Formats: sequence, structure tokens, C-alpha cells
Amino acid sequence: MVKKIIIGIMILIFIILGYNPVMSYENKPMEESVQKAFRYSGAKINTININGWAIVQEKFIGIDLMKKWIEDIRKELNLENVKLTEKDYNTFREVKMEYSGDEKRVVVIFQSLHEDVPQTYLIVDEYLDDFQYINDKTDIERVFENYNKKPEISILCEGTFDGRKSYNELEAIKNKVINSIHGSVINEGYYGNFISTTAYSPEIKEYIAIGGEKININVALRYSSYDDKTHIYIGSPIITSEY
Repeated sequence: MVKKIIIGIMILIFIILGYNPVMSYENKPMEESVQKAFRYSGAKINTININGWAIVQEKFIGIDLMKKWIEDIRKELNLENVKLTEKDYNTFREVKMEYSGDEKRVVVIFQSLHEDVPQTYLIVDEYLDDFQYINDKTDIERVFENYNKKPEISILCEGTFDGRKSYNELEAIKNKVINSIHGSVINEGYYGNFISTTAYSPEIKEYIAIGGEKININVALRYSSYDDKTHIYIGSPIITSEY
């Protein structure tokens, strides 16, 4: 009997100290959790955007130097048949490179601003049609490594459902998405044509803090009469584009 009690106590201690249901699924890369969350929505995927940005210089940089940097990145990523555009104003300069291929679209931008504090930004976007390459951020990270910078990375998945979803259907989809990654709702609102929710998931190691709250998943649903579809946007840590 004593032996059984000791074994029972040891099991209880293991449950309390050794088994933690949060620890069992935390610290996954955001792309893995976002992909899972989107699949739980049941929507058809249209576009996946992986965005990275960082300040690479605390200077106001000239167009020619930015064009040289763009060319270096083109070679680094082995991109051909790119489109280059540039803007040059008194306090703003930009060089943009766009590439469209069968597997993905890539946009690389250098922006230099001369305001209170002169700064030059590097922005890299990858656009994918499916989840095949969502787990590969190496191209983006490699570009920033050349400037000894770690980029701020966000991911946005956009998809659709046929027709218009009712409020209850939107709520059900949103709850399924957030529950799939063990998320806790931080803020949400319903604005007639769309619903938007921010949440925190312990599955995702990255997060931002807004108003003292951790946020790393953003879900929005919107009906469009233009194509008679309900659009869903799932972003991490937040949705960074218009919807």
C-alpha cells in the first residue's frame, strides 16, 4: 500500500511539474501555426505574403547606391527578367525590384527618408500561391544577413469562401481558426461588412506588444459583393496590409 501511495505521489508530481499543456505546443515558427490555422478555416487559399523589413542605414542614401544594392540582391537570389522602378524626391528616395516567376513573386524595395532622423529601409516581400514554400524564409533572411540585420517578419494568408457568410458563420470560422492554435482573444469587433479579431497563441514564438497585451495572430473576414465571396485574412503577428 505504501509503495502504491509513493508511486501515486510521483505520478502527481510529474503531472504538476513535468507535464505542461502549454509547453507542449509553444515556440513553433509562425509560418507553421499560420498554415495550420488557415487549413482549419476551410477556405480556398489565394495568396500568401511573407514580408521582412529592417532599417539598414541611419543615412539618407542616393539612388545609385540603392540600385547597386538592388543588383547585388538580384544576383544573390538568382532572379532574371526583373522590373526596376525608382523615385527621387527631396526627402524620399526609392528603388524597387519586382520579379514574377512560376513559383513565387518577389518584391525588393529600398526606401530612404530624410526627415528628423535620416533612415534607409530594406523591405522584401515574397508572394506565394500555395503553402509549398511557406516554411522557407531563408531567401529573405539571407538578404538581410548581408547587412548584419535581423528582419521583422510577418506572414499573411488570404483566401475565400463562396457567397456571403452570416455573422454566426463568421464567428464559427473565427473561433475554429483561433482555437486550432490554442489562441486567446485579445480584441475583436464586428463592423457590418467585416469582423476582425486579434489574439495571442502560445504556439507562436514571435509576438508584438500593444497596450501591454501580447498579440501574434490576427483574423479578419470580409464579404465582397464585387466577386460574391467572403474573404478571410490570417496574419501573424498582425495583418500588415489593407483588407
